[in-house]
Amino acid sequence: MKFKTPFVLSLLSLFSIGESAAHGINGHVHVTGWAVESLPDGDLRSFFASSRLRDIAQIGASFPDSGYAIGDGYGEIAHWEPFIQGYLSWLIERHGPDFASDEAQAHLAFLMGAASHGLQDEIFDSTFLYATEQHDGRGQDETDPGTDAFLFTDGHLSFLPPVYLPAADLVEVFQTRQGHEVSEDTLAAGMARVHFFVLESWPAIAPTQDAKFRAAIPWAAAHYMDPDVTGSLRSEVPATLGYLEALFMRVHGRFSMSDLVRHVYPSQGRRLSANDPALVESFITVVLGQGCRVGSANTDTVKLLDEAGLEVPLTVTHTRWTTRADDFSRLIQLRPAVELRPDAEYEIHLLPGLELQDGRVLDVELVEHLRSACEPDAEGCTPYFGAGPNDPVRRAYPPEPPQMDRPDARADAGAGDRDGGVSALDVPSASADVVTPNLEPSPRSSVGGGCTTSLGLPSLSFAWLAVPLSFAWLAVPLSFAWLAVPLSFAWLAVPLLALLFARRARRPRSTIR
Repeated sequence: MKFKTPFVLSLLSLFSIGESAAHGINGHVHVTGWAVESLPDGDLRSFFASSRLRDIAQIGASFPDSGYAIGDGYGEIAHWEPFIQGYLSWLIERHGPDFASDEAQAHLAFLMGAASHGLQDEIFDSTFLYATEQHDGRGQDETDPGTDAFLFTDGHLSFLPPVYLPAADLVEVFQTRQGHEVSEDTLAAGMARVHFFVLESWPAIAPTQDAKFRAAIPWAAAHYMDPDVTGSLRSEVPATLGYLEALFMRVHGRFSMSDLVRHVYPSQGRRLSANDPALVESFITVVLGQGCRVGSANTDTVKLLDEAGLEVPLTVTHTRWTTRADDFSRLIQLRPAVELRPDAEYEIHLLPGLELQDGRVLDVELVEHLRSACEPDAEGCTPYFGAGPNDPVRRAYPPEPPQMDRPDARADAGAGDRDGGVSALDVPSASADVVTPNLEPSPRSSVGGGCTTSLGLPSLSFAWLAVPLSFAWLAVPLSFAWLAVPLSFAWLAVPLLALLFARRARRPRSTIR
């Protein structure tokens, strides 16, 4: 999104990747993958029974940031609901109503991945990023690359989807639905850069980034996977799942007004963690199944009522970076202007008048419930108020889904090797037929020691090249002095070249059409 600051600028400028995501690209791939694995039984889970379609959804979740990698505006456009609605309508016209062909299903999986990326950015930036600024005094420059690095060094990464890109069709979608001209070559180059430098090469880069950022953002490092913290990567999974379900209903013409609210933070069964309106933790965030026009979300259409049915004074806002009344946001955020009563129930009311992305206007009243935080040190008060320890709302996800057959694509890269090679999502439950998505951090060794990989080590055997390459510019005649700068930094490419040769034999095959 255009608000974004450089992602590890000193690193990615070397890769010619400019701006980056609101959280790291590996985070997008994995939150989307985890959401797909957590789907309940039904049509959408059956749709994703194909490992190919799961891979396409994951690589689709990296697509919006590929525009920044190549310096083209398609990346900014792809983050937002107007593009998603345009792509969705194109897909319906071209392949509906049954979407039975392999091509149609691949498009739908790619669309859902790209859409999930945009939603996750909206959630992360409008919640967790505020909290990081509040607790650590740092912002996107640290949190974006830091959380991606933590994912690797804490043993959470397992997905490495091959490149898939329906380039010719996307050129048409951008031109006809958004009025943006982009070439197939530009799209392919952007995706290739993101896939190699940010996904494939991340095991060689992450330990250095972890060492740089973990100490700078200790609160974020401790809570980026905490399901009780709004906007953490783990907390994004059920919201992403709900949005995927909404997209599937939208493309099949089954989306009704009662389906609009897909998730509420604090998540069902969880309390607010603060009642003080000065704290980010008092924000209430509603996730929608499609964008709503920012100008239509106001105190006339959004209310917060206390137990007596009285309105709570509040500010109604939206995604952090939407600034115009005609922008569309997948979030509505309620910020109480007064301190809420401890351990009390409140109701969120969305009233008729909200204008939606598909042109419809909300014509029913929607009500959601939440509970405020307890008094500090209140005895017996927990973040939960569900029915008991086995209540699904106490878990990070909906009830555990049947295990989907997927290889651990990161195993060859060294991620997920701790604890006997069991990846973070492959911990068996009591039943042999189900898997509990357990994302608790693995025991963490010192960075560099416990995280060395088959990708990182080969670069050392080429280290001797660094010395002659770093002085190569001295041999450049004055008439070619402009070559001095790139040659003086040529040694920086040595680890990447070694990485390329080390991975070439097992690099996933690209599918670009």
